[in-house]
Amino acid sequence: MINMLSFFYLLTAGTADDQAKSAAALDELEDEIIQEDDGATTEVDRGINAEEQDENDTDADSNRIVEIVLKSKAKHLLSGEIADSDGNTIFHHCAMETSGKAGPRLLQKIFEYAKSSSDFEIDDGILKKGRNGNTMLHVSFYANRMDIFEELHSSCNAVRKYERDTFLDPLLRLKNNEGLTFLACALKSDLDDQTIIRLIKLLHDDQVKFCYNAVDKNGDTLLHISVRRRRYQLIDFLADKPTDPKILNKAGLTAIQVSVSSIIETKFFRVSTIIMYMLRL
Repeated sequence: MINMLSFFYLLTAGTADDQAKSAAALDELEDEIIQEDDGATTEVDRGINAEEQDENDTDADSNRIVEIVLKSKAKHLLSGEIADSDGNTIFHHCAMETSGKAGPRLLQKIFEYAKSSSDFEIDDGILKKGRNGNTMLHVSFYANRMDIFEELHSSCNAVRKYERDTFLDPLLRLKNNEGLTFLACALKSDLDDQTIIRLIKLLHDDQVKFCYNAVDKNGDTLLHISVRRRRYQLIDFLADKPTDPKILNKAGLTAIQVSVSSIIETKFFRVSTIIMYMLRL
């Protein structure tokens, strides 16, 4: 069983009526799981490919959660109206899944319902910040989940009422308590340079221009972070973007000075990339 019950941490939040509806949804979900566990043979037992079965189970679990929640009238679970004791909404919980397709699929189902329902809104819920001021995007990149962003991006484009400038764009501009944008979190993740470049290319220039020279609590920009993380392909890529290499962080250093300092301290001599970048200034 895919770990979907973690999403129902949210049943501890909200009004007494909210909690009653959440508990009813959880009870029904648990009853179905028990019945399913007591059932006979699975598709895997019948010789169906295990990976394909896993994907089918993920779809079934996502559909079941949405259907049960809607039937119990606990829409607040899906809209992100309320949060758990850590301030996390269902969107944060979707992004917290470190592997598997459960998070992206449930996110997709929520958007599908938002598209078909005139009285179901997720605008405010998806912008909420959880622990440490993290949005669902910060959480997804801390978990190295590019697929969460891709699902959000494609789902947002598919739902006509969620126009880019009033929905996705505000989310992209939010910083966490460390002063990090979603893109800065991506640079600090374990995602490779090519994946992060693909992330930037998915967006319009005006959607990410805020991130290029945004500073965190240490005064570091994307360039400072890139040189510290030795992301040489990204340094080269960012050189063609409206990044400002003259910005000083709180230590009084530009990104280039940080890179030289890093070379001296670590004896990591990738001078050619640094020089190529400096020649472009």
